[in-house]
Amino acid sequence: MIDIHSHILPGLDDGPKEIQGSLKIVEAASSSGTTAMVATPHALNGIYVNNRNEIIAAIAMLQDLLMTAGIPVTLYPGAETALTPEIFDSIDSGELMTINDNGKYLLSELPACFIREQIFEIVFQLKMRGITPIISHPERDGNILRNPDILVELIHRGCLMQSTARSISGGFGREIKDFSHLLLQNGLIHVISSDCHSETRRGPDLKTGLDQAADIIGTDIAEKMVLDFPRSIINGEDIEIPPFKGLTKKRNSRFWKRR
Repeated sequence: MIDIHSHILPGLDDGPKEIQGSLKIVEAASSSGTTAMVATPHALNGIYVNNRNEIIAAIAMLQDLLMTAGIPVTLYPGAETALTPEIFDSIDSGELMTINDNGKYLLSELPACFIREQIFEIVFQLKMRGITPIISHPERDGNILRNPDILVELIHRGCLMQSTARSISGGFGREIKDFSHLLLQNGLIHVISSDCHSETRRGPDLKTGLDQAADIIGTDIAEKMVLDFPRSIINGEDIEIPPFKGLTKKRNSRFWKRR
């Protein structure tokens, strides 16, 4: 399996503070079947900056230690970058870190508060520059939970969606689990990743989420979300996403009734 969303670089964000913590996370990921990970520290979110040179250097250091320790996981650089207007200064300065530094895909985090028209304009400008945003964990975004049409519109505008394995398996509670399943059923998730921050509490296990997703949408499609699509993203290749359905707050939906 290939994990394109992980916080494993020591001391760069709210992931591990020391290198031993990084090694434990990657070792746990390997034990559960992950063979490649994109390290995606937070960037431009008002707390962490993390430019491409810092990330590349940290990746090289951790990869060397993994080889020495005999942990068979290949690392790739990336960042989880907030979709704010400042992103364009980062592009112009060459500091923006896309996935595997290929200038094609950007793991993107929606700000806690945003104006949808502003987000749509940022997405448009990124697409004009040849960059495809991959929206991280939309199932955990309160704005999308309240207004799911935002997610559908973002896909129409060319974004991909990445769900957290732990959301699918219930680790963030029933509401987020049910919403994750609803998104999967409607073809609105394209990649499953771990968003790991630690060895155990927010661990790197993809297998449990994959198994749950396979029960919902079938093994073939679920495996593409942890193998084929992540591989294409790392390689900077185009992805032809499967057909998807709209999503509205239907009165007869048990999920929306609970909300």
